[in-house]
Amino acid sequence: ADGIAVKYPGNITFELVKKYVDDIVTVSDENIAYALFKLLEREKVLVEPSGAAGLAALFENKIDVKGKKVVIILSGGNVNFLLLSNIIYRALEMEDKLLRLEFNLPDHPGTMEKIVNAISSSGSKHIPCGS
Repeated sequence: ADGIAVKYPGNITFELVKKYVDDIVTVSDENIAYALFKLLEREKVLVEPSGAAGLAALFENKIDVKGKKVVIILSGGNVNFLLLSNIIYRALEMEDKLLRLEFNLPDHPGTMEKIVNAISSSGSKHIPCGS
């Protein structure tokens, strides 16, 4: 989450944080990615990774919400699509909705077709693959 990866806050930001912020928590990149994925999957909303940090904190139980009305601000649209693709694949694997197979095949005509047909006949959906 490059948008929140700062070494030191600026002077104005630091003063505002001192005045208005009660607590600061950290969240893992993995849970930020998972929060981003869940927003896409359930709400059809895309935000940048740093904009999903609040939801990641909720997923990690870093904030006490029991009996409280909670608002999480989702923001930003600075998304690297290659990173987004990796986030989606990783989240699908975490939820056991995607199985990644990697193997070496003999270089004979029809070998790949046999594998694709075997996967298709099992009722599984498959994603095109490449080398």
